[in-house]
Parts: sequence; C-alpha cells; structure tokens
Amino acid sequence: MTLPLIFSALWALILLGAYLWLAYAFRFQSTSALQAILIIVAAALLVRLVPEIALPVGAGYDIESYQMVGSLVLNRQDVYTSDVAIGRHPYLPLQMYWMGFSKWLAVTTHLPFVEIVKLAPIAADVAISVLLFMMLHRASGSLQPAFLGGLLYAFNPVSIFVSAYHGQFDAIPLLCILLALWILPRSSLAAGGWLGLGI
Repeated sequence: MTLPLIFSALWALILLGAYLWLAYAFRFQSTSALQAILIIVAAALLVRLVPEIALPVGAGYDIESYQMVGSLVLNRQDVYTSDVAIGRHPYLPLQMYWMGFSKWLAVTTHLPFVEIVKLAPIAADVAISVLLFMMLHRASGSLQPAFLGGLLYAFNPVSIFVSAYHGQFDAIPLLCILLALWILPRSSLAAGGWLGLGI
C-alpha cells in the first residue's frame, strides 16, 4: 500500500468517527441555527484542508490542464482555439477565469498553483454543506435532521477527496443546482440563472 492510500483510508475512518461524535454530541445541546452553521462550516473546511495540504496531487493531468488554461487566460489567448488547450478544457466556461486567477496568484505569491486552484471546489463543498442544512431546516422545521444532513455531506469522504485531493470542480455545478432549487420558490428567474451557471 502506498502512503497516500493509507492516509486516505485512515482519514475516512477519522471522518466517520468525527461525524458520529458530532451527531451524538449535538443531540444533547440546545444549539441555534447560526451555531449549527458555524460548526458545519468549520468541520467541512477543516476536513478538506487537511488532505488538500497533506496529500500529493491526485489528478495530475487535470491540474496540468488547469495550469495550461490559466496561462492562456493570463496571456489573453483563446482557450478554445489554442493548440495547447485542445482536448484539455472540457470545463464550464467561467472556470477558466478561476484558473487564470489561480495561476496569477501562484506566480505573484510563489504559492503552489495546485493548492490555490483547489480552493474553489473546496469552498463550493463547504457552501453545499451549509445549503443542505438550510434546505433540510426549511423542509423539516427542526435543527437536528438539518444538522445531521449538513454534517453528512461535510464528512462525506467522496466529496472531500474529489475536491481536496483530486481538485475536481464537480462541487461547483452541484452548488449552483442546489442554489437554483433553494431560490426557486421565491424567484424562478433567479433559479434559472443559477441553473444556467451550473450546467
């Protein structure tokens, strides 16, 4: 077994233990919705930043593609017609600007590009955890199932490793789709806008 695989397995077990402990501890406390959101945000962020920093690059081809696209954006070249990016940019159109900003920030600050570019999917994952809490709280009228639902996504090893280890952007379209569902009862136009951004 390789070290990253062992770390990943241990991290998944730690996540399970943390979820069970928080779910158990929360039952005996009178917590407000704001406190629940803060716990979910802190937990979701922490459990993603550890593998983001501790594990090596998980999807090297994709990270390399992000860097290529980021360089093209910074050089004001067309991503879709450049020979460099042919077959390397099957992503949502607005993602190229995040890749460009990440490349610029990496060059400016001398921080690793891979650590910066993963921050967008990590932030989207954290926002999904909070949004699921809010949706479940609105649907059930109760904090307990809403808190458990938000935590369940926050501690989901699959979503953690997809965003924090592989650096995949899957969480961003999912966040936009959930935002469309959240806003739909109040504004179908805004819901359509979020859905359009997501797909």
